[in-house]
Amino acid sequence: MSAVRHLEAAVKQAWSGADWLPHLRELTELIAETERRSAGGDRVAQLAARACKALIPYGEIGTARELAESALRLRRVSRWSRLPLRYHRARAMLEQGEIEAARAELAAVLDECRSDLGTGHHLTTAVESARFAFDGDPALEERFYRIVLAERLAAHGSDDSRTLETRFGLINALNSLNRHAEAEEECRAILADHHRLGGSDPAAAQARGVLGTVLHRAGRYDEAERELRAATDHADPRLLPSALHALALLFLDLDRPKSAEAALRGALPSSERLSGRKAPDTYEIRVTLAWALIEQGRGDEVVEELRELVRILTAYSPRGHWALLARLGLAKSTNDVAEMRSIAEAYVQIFGPDDRETLDAHYELGLALGHSEEAGSILRSVFEARIRLLPPGHPATTKAQTALEHATRP
Repeated sequence: MSAVRHLEAAVKQAWSGADWLPHLRELTELIAETERRSAGGDRVAQLAARACKALIPYGEIGTARELAESALRLRRVSRWSRLPLRYHRARAMLEQGEIEAARAELAAVLDECRSDLGTGHHLTTAVESARFAFDGDPALEERFYRIVLAERLAAHGSDDSRTLETRFGLINALNSLNRHAEAEEECRAILADHHRLGGSDPAAAQARGVLGTVLHRAGRYDEAERELRAATDHADPRLLPSALHALALLFLDLDRPKSAEAALRGALPSSERLSGRKAPDTYEIRVTLAWALIEQGRGDEVVEELRELVRILTAYSPRGHWALLARLGLAKSTNDVAEMRSIAEAYVQIFGPDDRETLDAHYELGLALGHSEEAGSILRSVFEARIRLLPPGHPATTKAQTALEHATRP
């Protein structure tokens, strides 16, 4: 059996970054040998593209880019095999902050995809999405969406749906950066434009849902609930699962886990029908539903569900928030304090010590440690960080203060 056929057989069922890691050395050597022999590299290039697709969400950005670049040097590779490699290389460049160069490459790839594959081809759609939408580091996201917004305003004007999508992307980035006032101002400007133009209720509902999420992050829970309820009442059916999920996340912060459970049980079947059982949105709803049950003292009911979610999400993106949140839920359900400590440390390494999710993970660890000196130290750090980072009077700060007082009470 040739080296190419051997590797093709070995990775036949590989779909995640975890599946590909054991085969990277063999693939790298195969690419180098193919280049040295000046042999036809089409099948090798296709293997490299599959590996890149799995490695980028897994967090192996540099490895994916190196693979793509080395495979693109091979001879006798068809245009149809080169296009995915160029796409994955550009995605890696985005993640590494080379936004302008990556978008220029994506634009060139998009033109070729439209010409050679057609506008409806899945690669054409993926490249177009990557050129105009990005989910990465919030600071990079803000820079990305400001660049795209300037382009779309010039090309389509402020009232175009594509411009609106870009404004929502910018709002989400600002929200993640705790710049809630700027995010709220942008949301209210969108709603004012909508009322001026007499737009549809579903479009207004989407804007109100985004505003509700901004208000939630800012700690204005009553206003957030009003906006999110309005969003779910008038949402486009395709956006209803995400609107219900956002409402459920608010209910969890309001210590209303039964209401969160009800919203999520409404969202889950719709998400499975519209996006599929294996879609990221569906997995995220399942993780939040597990947490809603944990907060009701029903953690034993979700242990097996969380084990499955941890396996799936960790294989796909072990450094992602939802994989870590599933792990944290499983550790809390099984009273595994050592695992909770490990997860809290992972949040610090991946997202930084001042990230909101990092502080939430440490808050959960502090609660699990009960009435102890270590719990007091952790919760004091969370409390002080929330005072520094969140708006005055934020409910999350108050909760941390209450937990700290309980942990340190004589």
